[in-house]
Amino acid sequence: MRQSAPQLQGLVPYDPKYLPARAYLSANENPRDVETEIRQKIISAIRKVPLNRYPDPLANDLRDMIAEANGLDRDQVLLGNGGDELLFNIALAWGGPGRKFLNLPPTFSVYAANARLTGTEVIDVPRLADYSIDEETVLERVGQGDIDYVIVASPNNPTGKLANEEFLAKLLDATDALVLVDEAYFEFSRTTMRPYLAMHKNLLILRTFSKAFSLAG
Repeated sequence: MRQSAPQLQGLVPYDPKYLPARAYLSANENPRDVETEIRQKIISAIRKVPLNRYPDPLANDLRDMIAEANGLDRDQVLLGNGGDELLFNIALAWGGPGRKFLNLPPTFSVYAANARLTGTEVIDVPRLADYSIDEETVLERVGQGDIDYVIVASPNNPTGKLANEEFLAKLLDATDALVLVDEAYFEFSRTTMRPYLAMHKNLLILRTFSKAFSLAG
C-alpha cells in the first residue's frame, strides 16, 4: 500500500485526554451548559430544519448577525465548524511547501500541528521566562520578509497571558504576512484588536462560541 504524505509520519493526533469529570480544563470549554430557555429555542429551531436538504454553505444569515454585532460587513466574516477548522484552513491557504509559519510556544499545539500537516516550515520564537512574547525577536524575525503567516493567541492558551496591543500594532506594520490574533477568550479579557481591522488588511481575528457561550457542540 502506498504510504501517506511524509509529513504525516510519526504525527501524534491532538488529544485532550478526556477523563470522567465535571469540568474539563484541558479542553478549555465552559463547564456550564446553555440556559434552559436557549436550549428550548435551539430544539424548536432544529424541528423546522429540512434535514434532507443541504444548508446554506456560507451560512449567510449567521454571518449577517455576527457582522452586525461587530460593526462589520458580511464579506468580512468567515465561519467554520469550530475554530480548529478555520485554523486548518488558514494553514492550507497561507502555508504549504516552501512557506513559513511563525509560532510563539508555549501556545495552542494545533497551530504547529496544522503547519506540519500542510508541509509548512515552523519557525519557533519561544516565549520569555515569564511566558510573555519575546517581542523584539519576533519583530526582528518577521523583518526578514520570509514569514507567510503568524498566529498570536491573546489571551494565550495555556498561559493566559495577553499580548501587548502596542506590540501587535507594530507587528502588523512590520510585515505583510497574515497575522491571526486568536481571541477565543475575548469574552473573558474584553481586550480585542477589532479596531485595527479597518487599518490592516493582513489582520485576521478568530473568535469562538465554545467558551463563554457554552456552544462547543
